[in-house]
Amino acid sequence: MGVLSWRIEVDYFLGFPIRFGYRISLFTTFTDFSSCFGFYLFARQRKSITKANHPDVVND
Repeated sequence: MGVLSWRIEVDYFLGFPIRFGYRISLFTTFTDFSSCFGFYLFARQRKSITKANHPDVVND
């Protein structure tokens, strides 16, 4: 029954391609933003660690 309901849901969304594409683009935008934000935090953390280990290197 779970597979059948999943197939019906997929067919329902394929019947409305605009809504389907909107959902996919919204999801990919959110994942891209979260991954970029995670990479930004990681880069900031590495930068602060580098600055703490090498005080003579100060490049902002």
